[in-house]
Amino acid sequence: MIPNTSREVLNIIAKQLDKQNSKGLSTYGTTIDEASNDDYNWNDEALAELADACQYLVKENKRLRVKVMHYERHYENSGGIFNRMNMKQRIEELEKENELLRLNEQRLILTAQKRVERYEKAFLEIRHSPDKNLFEYAEFCLETAKQALEESE
Repeated sequence: MIPNTSREVLNIIAKQLDKQNSKGLSTYGTTIDEASNDDYNWNDEALAELADACQYLVKENKRLRVKVMHYERHYENSGGIFNRMNMKQRIEELEKENELLRLNEQRLILTAQKRVERYEKAFLEIRHSPDKNLFEYAEFCLETAKQALEESE
């Protein structure tokens, strides 16, 4: 049995995937399945998306915190004129929404950390490669991944 919250998350993800697939098809004229692997470095694409997602989640968490603080101040300044149940319910809804975003943010940071660990492992494996360009590219990827991770934290 899937808990209601998990079901909600799955529905949100499914809708977002549909939206992204439609956007990708209209923007690039192809699906991800049809896209040429020669045209993209999928790890770099994913890392860039994760960095963006972390920034979006941090920004949204800040927005929600300000909104909660606004409601709390508004309520305190009203002398209790507002219906306590409605205000309390709205604050609880915002706190749940904020918690979901915080969990998503933590998941994305963990994913980015795992990606950095994979880059570090790959970097160590090719560090002794006679191909200087390969070594420099690996070094660049590792630094880029670490920088994106630092920015997301």
